[in-house]
Amino acid sequence: MTPRVSINSNQIGVDDVWEYYETMRAAIVQFAGMARQTLAKGADLQDPRLFGMDLAELEAYFESLLDEADKQACLFLITSAEATIRVDFLERVYERRKDRVSRALRDVYKSRCEHNKIRVRLDEDILDTWASEVAKARTAVETFKGAP
Repeated sequence: MTPRVSINSNQIGVDDVWEYYETMRAAIVQFAGMARQTLAKGADLQDPRLFGMDLAELEAYFESLLDEADKQACLFLITSAEATIRVDFLERVYERRKDRVSRALRDVYKSRCEHNKIRVRLDEDILDTWASEVAKARTAVETFKGAP
């Protein structure tokens, strides 16, 4: 029998990621506003990262910070979604649920276990099973697979 994988119930959820993203984005926007006000008053920017920048350089700097925050949020959201999908997979297998998807995922689990190590692939094993068993899931699966 393959040993069970421990499931951490304290995983970071999509809501947590979104709240963090909104907080970071608001902080960057607020910092940019304060820096613009300082420049508008004719004063030097005291933050060492901003020292000597003109308005155009300042705008480019904060735009790059916002762009980086967007990219990080995307990666965190995808990671969180993948964790949720994998936890759902394991719960369906361990709880021996009787629905069609759970039975198909249990078959995947049995076929993908080698030498007491689980090697279940997200795309080909879990997501494709969902797409083949639930017609309404096909579009969502393809969208998720196409995420950057």
